[in-house]
Amino acid sequence: MKKSIISTLSALILISATPALAASSFSDVPESNWAAPAITFMVDKQAVSGYADGTFKPGKPVTKAEFIHMFHTLLPNIGGTANNPPNFVDLKGNWAAKDFNAVFGAHGWELTDHFSSDYKKAYLAPDKQLTRWDVAIITGVLTMDTLFSDTQSNSVDEPKKVLDTIGQFKDIKKRPAVGLEMAGMYTPVILTEDYGNGDSYAGDAENIKALAIYTVISNDIMGGANGKFRPTDKVTRAEAVTILQRVYTASENK
Repeated sequence: MKKSIISTLSALILISATPALAASSFSDVPESNWAAPAITFMVDKQAVSGYADGTFKPGKPVTKAEFIHMFHTLLPNIGGTANNPPNFVDLKGNWAAKDFNAVFGAHGWELTDHFSSDYKKAYLAPDKQLTRWDVAIITGVLTMDTLFSDTQSNSVDEPKKVLDTIGQFKDIKKRPAVGLEMAGMYTPVILTEDYGNGDSYAGDAENIKALAIYTVISNDIMGGANGKFRPTDKVTRAEAVTILQRVYTASENK
């Protein structure tokens, strides 16, 4: 009986210790690595894994397919379906197609990478290496309603608060729209319009874009240093898991 109890306790100790060892089990992620806690967390949630050679490759740029797979695995209840989703022609045969359809279903029009000239075909570019702006837009659009509803205010003061928050980063361009100018969702610029009570968003697309960026900044999911957001920098696997851990934590605190 005593031997059985000892064996059981030993097994429990090993099981409880496994998550803590997850990051350090990768040959290229020492315990001192800044992203080790996030890597451990995401491995424990089975949202990410390493490579066959025993590495994690924390400095490798993350692709859109990898990021969406991690996102959907970690946060399966975020997403939804749409009555008339875009026809994503480049998802056929892609290993993460189910993740894209589940996560992007209700937001396909906002998060499409580009369209054909007749707008009948939509492209998601699943193998694209994501920039920090890409990740901020995707994460912000997907979470602003379900997790951070406090950003959805229709008050007159909302645009000023949002634009001022974004404006702290000098490398996120904010300027008046020229005529009927439109900037793509993945273009790191916020187009504004003065409707008589101060700057606001130049149309619905810019509204969504601004709120997405504001969501990740104001909830400490993404930030910057020395007044720079670095929107065009590629996001690494280490950064991706850290961002997603912050999303998970923020959702748990709401």
